[in-house]
Amino acid sequence: MKLRILTLCAICLLTAGCSQPNARHPIAPDRSLLGVFDAPTDGARIQQPFAVAGWAISDDGIEWVGVYVDGEFLGYAKTGLSRPDVHGQYPEVKGSATSGWQFDAEPGLFTSGDHRITVDVCSKDGVIRSLGAKFIQIVHSR
Repeated sequence: MKLRILTLCAICLLTAGCSQPNARHPIAPDRSLLGVFDAPTDGARIQQPFAVAGWAISDDGIEWVGVYVDGEFLGYAKTGLSRPDVHGQYPEVKGSATSGWQFDAEPGLFTSGDHRITVDVCSKDGVIRSLGAKFIQIVHSR
């Protein structure tokens, strides 16, 4: 079932104009796609479920937000979340009020120790931008 869903997602991405999210892409050189990777905080020690979250806007809309751990694709963030702060700063950009994204992560998905989380976002016209990296430490209780 999981493989079937991933295959369907890959097909949808390829037909939508963005290439597969687990491949690295050149960063968009212009301001046609903006975003911020807000959480978790860099250097956080994590024992409980946590959110990988932020916002992204594009005049063309957002196709997907991909979350990676140590360079491996982890999953897609939920998009379309309310961000009145972003709308206040970019009221002219369609969809800025619902520009939030979030991926809910469980510490059990990770081994104990240090990990690097990165996020890429793809606009509906195929522009892909990296939103940066955060370093976290996963601590499993014994």
